[in-house]
Amino acid sequence: MNVCIVIDQYPLPPRALKVRNSLLKMIPGSDVHFFVWNRNNVQVKETFVYSFNEEIGYGHQLKKLVHLMNFSRALNKHLKQHNVDVLHGVDLEMAFLCAIKKRNRKLIYEVYDIKFFPLKMIDRLRITFEKYVFNKVSGIVYASPFFGNYYSAHGFPEGNSVVINNRPLNESVEMIAVESGADHRRITVGFIGVIRYKEILIHLIDAVSELSHIRLLFAGSGPDQVFIEKYVEQKGCLDRVIMSGRFELSDLASLYAMTDIVWAAYPNRDMNVYYAVSNKFFESLAFKRKVVVSEKTLLAEWVTRDGLGYTVDPYDKMSVKKLLEELSREDCGVLHQEQQLYWEDEEGNLRRLYQRIEEVA
Repeated sequence: MNVCIVIDQYPLPPRALKVRNSLLKMIPGSDVHFFVWNRNNVQVKETFVYSFNEEIGYGHQLKKLVHLMNFSRALNKHLKQHNVDVLHGVDLEMAFLCAIKKRNRKLIYEVYDIKFFPLKMIDRLRITFEKYVFNKVSGIVYASPFFGNYYSAHGFPEGNSVVINNRPLNESVEMIAVESGADHRRITVGFIGVIRYKEILIHLIDAVSELSHIRLLFAGSGPDQVFIEKYVEQKGCLDRVIMSGRFELSDLASLYAMTDIVWAAYPNRDMNVYYAVSNKFFESLAFKRKVVVSEKTLLAEWVTRDGLGYTVDPYDKMSVKKLLEELSREDCGVLHQEQQLYWEDEEGNLRRLYQRIEEVA
């Protein structure tokens, strides 16, 4: 089986690499490659990645839309040059292009996020395009257990779907010590991942700057990294905030070993956040750390119900400060979860999906 995973970013997100490696393991003799939209025109290193290179950057939706036809033509050329049995489109724009170019191929739509738009007219257009994709697909992968709730409630066609949670690889977890963070004088709140959403992170920094018993760890890089570094300096709390920068998968265990409480609160004014479950949440379970998530979300209900951590209004500094103020060393106990924890536990769902689409003529 020859699979082409179409994705609109490079470098590749870790989840995409995990999917590829799982497919190679499950389908011996298969070819699984990527066709990516390399929008920062960085050097592509992997031999299994084909790219369309532009220098338009990320975070500019209008510019992306204007240049989408350029990527579409490049994808056409790639598909003429390569034998592809399955198109695996990640998120709506890529899945829509794949649906147009499907022909006699199988099509997988992988939903990382639901692309809600604040303007109702534009969001109705999004729904129309997405229903078109649903009618074309051979299978759907949801990256959140709650995404199916939305699509069922909004009249989307019932499809051959599975949930594949973005859990960490077993090998990235097994080396961690079970004890809580190393600094017993302070509680370390860890934000481990892409540094973005400065509009809520400033409230976290503001709160930490006023609390002597809390230390904040930012591990990762991202579009708001420079802003956050300057803001920390401006607030005069360099002694309470650690900025460790970009990290590798091999660093993950040591970063969580430094962390007492995991910060995974996202902007809950975005409807996608209501349904989404971040990889940081699953990492917190695997590394046995309690987590802070945004209130008024389905994930908040899960966290509260199972006693997995805390909820907060991420836009309200006083809400953040009150939560952190009340934390004590006893609140940082190690979680003991018996549920599935690792990416390897999810592979069965991916296997079943691909087996089912192979069985369909």
